[in-house]
Amino acid sequence: MWIWYAPIGLAGLAVASVGNAFGMDGWHWATWVHQAGKIASLLIVAWQILRRDNANVVRRLAIAFAALVLLAPMIQSWWILWFMPLFAVIGIPDGWQSKTVCSLTIFFMVYAISDQIEVFPYLQPEDLTWPLAFARSLAAILSVAAGMYMIYLDPKTKAMFKTTWANS
Repeated sequence: MWIWYAPIGLAGLAVASVGNAFGMDGWHWATWVHQAGKIASLLIVAWQILRRDNANVVRRLAIAFAALVLLAPMIQSWWILWFMPLFAVIGIPDGWQSKTVCSLTIFFMVYAISDQIEVFPYLQPEDLTWPLAFARSLAAILSVAAGMYMIYLDPKTKAMFKTTWANS
């Protein structure tokens, strides 16, 4: 299993597409990419566990959880909640790091809100394709609007986004 917004899932998709374009079994190669991501995450976790640096335990835990999530071919949007609080505790530097964290959080929340609206099939038996698509689209539009409000209008967060990414 893989999903397009997981970094390793997207890399597997790219490898599969290139392999298929050359007439090979691209999904066989994608499986290797997915397995390599899982092995890399296990190695990073093992390294973080076996290090003798007791002064940075929370940092090591944050890195280990981030490796488990970001190197998996299949992730769920709420999995960032496993490691994001740990990085908040150790501190996220201003600049591109904090902008990346905020942008990824907005993306995952917009995706989670619009994708997880699956309650309609359980409420009524008739065909709900159109109402479900409408609800998802409305949720996505409202979520993007809330994100844009945070970036451009909210007095507490807009200051963080005033500089360009290149100046970070």
